[in-house]
Amino acid sequence: DVTEAAQGNPIAKEAWREYHGFIDEAKQRERLGVVIDLHGQSHRRNSTELGYLLSTDQLNRGDYNSEQSSVRHLARRTGRSGKDVIAGFQSLGAYLEQNGYKAFPSPRQPSPGRQAYFPGYYTVERHGSRDQGSFDSISVETPREVRIDAGRATRIKFGEALGKSIAQFYLANYT
Repeated sequence: DVTEAAQGNPIAKEAWREYHGFIDEAKQRERLGVVIDLHGQSHRRNSTELGYLLSTDQLNRGDYNSEQSSVRHLARRTGRSGKDVIAGFQSLGAYLEQNGYKAFPSPRQPSPGRQAYFPGYYTVERHGSRDQGSFDSISVETPREVRIDAGRATRIKFGEALGKSIAQFYLANYT
């Protein structure tokens, strides 16, 4: 919530309100869509973690319950299973791997296994379709190795591949 996010800073509180207000406005104007919650992580596995509000245990057990996920509306609208939407060949992880970068869940790696994993938190809960609505949301936790360690050229190349992957995912699932 805003108290935790802004940590008492009035400028940060206003930025938080504007950020979520903009997303809320876009969701009211458009029929459907997907909110990407972009972050970085330093788990040292050089793999982008994609969060759908399903826990590590759920994914490791093969429990891709779309009704508990942030992409519930996508699964319902397309009639596809949770596993297909989250780790199938038209999933965001599939497109990111097709564009040269490891990701999970994906067809290659449908679950975290023993790796650390962020399932998605406040923004994905608030703006995803688990509880209501026709907008989905995915947490995208990019690895330190391509953001920082490998330098600017690699960061730019990764950013281009991530942008292309998001576009491919959107065109395959939301148009």
